Amino acid sequence: MRRTNPERAVATDGQPVPVRLARDLASRIITWQKRYGRHNLPWQKTRDPYRIWISEIMLQQTQVEIVKTYYESFLNRFPTVSHLARARRKTVLRHFAGLGYYARARNLHETARRIVQSGKGFPTDYATLVKLPGIGPSTAGAILSLSCNEPHPILDGNVRRLLARLHLGRDPERNARETARLWALARELLPTRNAAVYTQGVMDLGALLCHPRNPACNRCPLTKDCRYRSTPDVRRAGPGTARTRSGSRRMRLLLLRRSGRLLLERRPPDGIWGDLSCLPEIPPDESPCHWYRRLAAPAGGRVVRHPPWRHPLTHLELSIEVYEMDAKDDAEQLLVQPTHWVTGRQLRGEPLPRPIQRFLATRGLTGLPPGQG
Repeated sequence: MRRTNPERAVATDGQPVPVRLARDLASRIITWQKRYGRHNLPWQKTRDPYRIWISEIMLQQTQVEIVKTYYESFLNRFPTVSHLARARRKTVLRHFAGLGYYARARNLHETARRIVQSGKGFPTDYATLVKLPGIGPSTAGAILSLSCNEPHPILDGNVRRLLARLHLGRDPERNARETARLWALARELLPTRNAAVYTQGVMDLGALLCHPRNPACNRCPLTKDCRYRSTPDVRRAGPGTARTRSGSRRMRLLLLRRSGRLLLERRPPDGIWGDLSCLPEIPPDESPCHWYRRLAAPAGGRVVRHPPWRHPLTHLELSIEVYEMDAKDDAEQLLVQPTHWVTGRQLRGEPLPRPIQRFLATRGLTGLPPGQG
């Protein structure tokens, strides 16, 4: 018997989705996933909610192929929630460096600490999970569906696009009313059995077939009931759906050495590379030379300006310039937060952004080869 939901899904005409159609759509998704979906991703080899949680957090705003290069090494270092909770935040950030959106790493660490402090093990009930830092309704639903085979709706970016196209005939809008509508649709389609397969199926359909551009509709099991197929192209794009970079930003960094050590700063928690260690950023209203003289007490050596390079972020493109010089041996006034001096050996333990790590490697300042990361 199908579960009743407190909130019934509605189609564009305001009528509930017929129960028989909802069952049929779920059945087709499950059949398709078993035959054509993904089955060999590293996080699909476990039902451990801790490991599934790590994968779900890493997959937020990050491509699968990139996550695959981090997932195993992260779990090798933090194989259980207890290992993660006991680690220093700096260590967690270092193993997350390169994935971006570093609030995710901070939330992972804080959530692990709370779970261990509770003394109850990793939670497997929705009400507890959804209250933890970084775990929203969709992530909580995915964890419980994939680890416990419980029917919970999810609404990540790919599923959001899939459901909007299927039921509304267009790409999703980004507003509270639309979000509530899509959550209702997600709940209405939930099967009572095979929840894990169904959840993986809607994620796979969104990722493998229902692309943002040029969706493979001819291979989709939902095609005959999809309103997107019958909608004129001019009406397909919902307002405000395009994701473009908001512009570029110039970032000037200081590579300052003193007696074989290198100056680093801890970046603010909010913003680009939050909480990571980095070369100090020169304020935008300061000239590099004046800043050196005021803060670095330079030894009088020449300033080397390295060729700038571009580094794309999700919504922004950085233009990075590095200015290099040596400081006096007595430049102790730099030992104020958030700056600190590190040796070459200590540098290897710092959570550096990948582009900075690569740059330092080209200067022979890390133990990594120049191309790594």
